Formats: sequence, C-alpha cells, structure tokens
Amino acid sequence: YPSVMQKDIVFSYPKPGERREREEKSIYGIEIEGKSILFFLDCSGSMMGAPYQLLKEELLYMAETMDQSYSIGVVFFPFEEKVSVLEVSQNNRFFKNRLKSFLNHKKVGGPSPLLGAMQYAYGDLIENRYQPIDTLYIISDGHIGNSEARSAIYDLNAVKRLPIHTICIRGNTNFLNGVASDNGGKSYLVQ
Repeated sequence: YPSVMQKDIVFSYPKPGERREREEKSIYGIEIEGKSILFFLDCSGSMMGAPYQLLKEELLYMAETMDQSYSIGVVFFPFEEKVSVLEVSQNNRFFKNRLKSFLNHKKVGGPSPLLGAMQYAYGDLIENRYQPIDTLYIISDGHIGNSEARSAIYDLNAVKRLPIHTICIRGNTNFLNGVASDNGGKSYLVQ
C-alpha cells in the first residue's frame, strides 16, 4: 500500500457551550462527500462522555440537513453484530428517527479495534447491490489499529476502491491518516 502520508486538514473542536455556525451536510464543519455513506464510529472507552455526545450531535445534525437523496449507515466499533449496525438506508424521516434512537441507545466503552467492523461491513453491507455504498468515513480518537490492520483494510478495499475519509478527534492521527492516504480519502483532525 502507499507509504506517503498526507497532511491532516485541521478543524477546531467546539468548546462546551460554544455557539457556532454550522455548515449543512457536515460533521465538525467538515463537508461530507458521497451520496451513499457508511460511517464507522468509535464508541470505545476513550470516547466516553463529551466526545461521544458531540459525535452523536454532529451525526444527527448532518443527517437532518441532508435530504432523501442521501443514504446513510452506521457501524460501531468495538463491534458486536447485533448492536453495532444500522444498515444503509434512505435518509428519510423514518431513518432519521431510527438513527437518533440507535445513537442514543449505544453503550460506550471497551477496546477500539476497527478491523472487525470493517471485515463485517465488506462482507455484509458494502457488497449489497440494492443499496450500493460510494463513500466510507471512520471517526475516532485515533488509537484503533496498527500496520497489520491498515494493510488488511487496504486489502478489503482493493476491489471496490471506495474512498475512505477519516476524522480524528483530538488524538493520534498516524493510523487514520495512513488509512485515508492508502484508500483515496482525506484525513481530518478535529482539535
């Protein structure tokens, strides 16, 4: 896989209680690309409290400002098949309500390996011909994999070559930056 790392595109993390202008169809002010998007969201122990609350608010805001021409899905990691997947669906009012409930009921905690969630998604979600996915986003604080996981993600994406964009929340960007660079995506740092 490519070894050249790209530079992070940096956005500011909002301060508690701070009012800010929000861009439509964005998360943390980052304009979301794609029309059928699968998000991989970190809900490990390091995301407990304010980081997960803000992530949830940002995702709900993004969905609310997108119309029905978009399709959205979510896979949490750490991954448990029965409670970690909201399949890609048309972004209509019914889906937005399901998304809100799904995010509100997620228990945050545990380790943060991304690879299991990616393997499930490539096996069961991305190959779904009825709801083809065109863009992937990984949102995490960055401590979610090693060089072997990075290589495995590149291999999973070798046929589809979907752009994988990454958003790192105040963490170590090396792994996420590498995944984005390897897979034609952009790497963002929110600090």
